[in-house]
Amino acid sequence: MDSYLSLIKYYKRRIIKLKNKLERIDPESSDFQPILEFQAYLIRQIIRAEKKINLRKAELAALKRRLRGEGLEKAQAKTLKKLINEKKESLEGTKYLLYLWRCFGDGLVFKFISKWNIKRFLYEAHSSEIKQRSGSIYGKDGLLQEWNLLLDAVGHNVPAILCDLTNVIRHGDLCLLGASDPVVIEVKSSSNRNKRVDRQLEAIKQIQQFLEDDVGNVGGFEEMHRVELEGEERHHGAAFNNALCLTSGRPYVKVNPEKGVYYIVVNTADEKDYDEIFEGIEKPILYLLNYTKTQQSWGNYYPFVLSIKDPINLYRFIAGEIYVFVAISQIVLKEMASDIGYDLEFSERENEAFIFSKPVSGSEEPFRAIVSEHFAGRLGLEFITLEWFFEHEKRLLENLENRVMDVAMELRIS
Repeated sequence: MDSYLSLIKYYKRRIIKLKNKLERIDPESSDFQPILEFQAYLIRQIIRAEKKINLRKAELAALKRRLRGEGLEKAQAKTLKKLINEKKESLEGTKYLLYLWRCFGDGLVFKFISKWNIKRFLYEAHSSEIKQRSGSIYGKDGLLQEWNLLLDAVGHNVPAILCDLTNVIRHGDLCLLGASDPVVIEVKSSSNRNKRVDRQLEAIKQIQQFLEDDVGNVGGFEEMHRVELEGEERHHGAAFNNALCLTSGRPYVKVNPEKGVYYIVVNTADEKDYDEIFEGIEKPILYLLNYTKTQQSWGNYYPFVLSIKDPINLYRFIAGEIYVFVAISQIVLKEMASDIGYDLEFSERENEAFIFSKPVSGSEEPFRAIVSEHFAGRLGLEFITLEWFFEHEKRLLENLENRVMDVAMELRIS
């Protein structure tokens, strides 16, 4: 367990309380009071964490100044270095805690908006880079104005959330959750306009236009298209949660809900044999869910605060009391690709996961299509079934192949 995760045990009650508050929010209900109560409680947790971060930074700066001072004996310097390391650990732990609180805010967003419609608000409008987070809400001049606008939205029966309470909505100040797509509003405490404000407003306009038209220049790509999914997504969420429950009092649990898919939950306090745990899994692709969580890189995948149903199991995962692995057999992936008529390669290039290919009649070059690392990550972090994944890929590949062949035919004719 990462050393700074040890502080999480002091927040067990609050984690469980937030999970319960989140679960009481019903997107179909006309009672929006739980939404306000949830956000009010979340604001208090975030402000407490931000205050603690400011304090730790001040303490670290003071200790470093003392260490650079003259006349320190060796023992004194050693003591100061130890204190500095302790403060650094505490600072990192509190930063993780701040990220964690916002994961609960993400949970509220995903309760109302499909995960497929949220992605663009994590990234810069004009590039594929993740947008830098705004500053602290502690001491923020416009916080009261944003809260009042939230109250106004809820008063008009429109669910909404303050963007600063989330990791995934990084544009604007208030996000309206009453439609299929999120609607972001920039709130300004004065009428002054400058280039920075104009850029923010233009970015929001560009993303919203893309969502409205399903095509646009976003993320650094021209004419990006948004395609509606055919058929309802299927996942192994129940099997995953069953594995979490089964680990109580056992060193580990391994469940196999589908050929080639394994969910492994390990109690970190118990001795275990990893050769035994991974026995029988052929050439696995491994997803380390704890690593993704502690590296604060969950991004816009479906939040673990929602996918983990039991509050105690959620706490165990957050605190590092259990490790969660998802293992997927490369051999089975190749077999299933072959079943839909394609060869499958595993890419080592950045941002690429799989490459589908097949020979094309009359062409020396095969048809090739790349599955992004981000989309493939849904197999591990969202427990999507392989069966649904390959059904989805087959439809996309066939449509893409037909378009490519049509273009090739036009070129030959011209």
